[in-house]
Amino acid sequence: MKYVNIPGFGRTSTFLMITPLLLSFQSIPQTAATRETEGFVVSGFLPDYCNHVNVTAASAFLTDLILYSVHPANASEQELLSLSEQCCIKPHQYKDAAAAVNANNNNNTASDDSRMKTRIWASIGGHHGRSQAFPQLGASVAFLDNLVELCEEYNLHGIDMFWDDPKTKQDMDTYSRILMDAADTLHAEGFQISLTTRQFFRPDVVNKMDRINLP
Repeated sequence: MKYVNIPGFGRTSTFLMITPLLLSFQSIPQTAATRETEGFVVSGFLPDYCNHVNVTAASAFLTDLILYSVHPANASEQELLSLSEQCCIKPHQYKDAAAAVNANNNNNTASDDSRMKTRIWASIGGHHGRSQAFPQLGASVAFLDNLVELCEEYNLHGIDMFWDDPKTKQDMDTYSRILMDAADTLHAEGFQISLTTRQFFRPDVVNKMDRINLP
């Protein structure tokens, strides 16, 4: 278990790695004054290639289940393909996760009312080449529309953005623009956005995020 102080956050965040789930205890930036403060949450990344995981059992301990991940296509293909048609989360995995989470949420007894119901997110990008398209997506309106459509299609709580390793200042500027535009687009439709990162971002970017995940 590792304790990390995050600049701009009101308290210490804690996270631990459990294969195949990454569990993160995190707090919402207190500078995001317009959002409800929920304190610590427990989120887990469920990789698309871990078909042996008992999602029902795992999600019973989570406030947030993040499906990992969608490898976005390049900008020109965003107008041709929905995110649900792009590698690597398969349609049945969204549905299986929803069934598992709903089973847990519906099984809560009256004594469990204080327990936050588990929410489902989809992660965009990630390791092993899944972030290659991000440099091209900075001006893609179709990509932003696809984020909303994915949330609507599978009743997701929100989108987790995960450009694995932006290397240059131009990359960071592009990513910051994507994050700001995605946050505005998702929030306008009632969805949330989280950011999985090892990088430092400007306060105006951080303040638009509903969650920060530390990989």
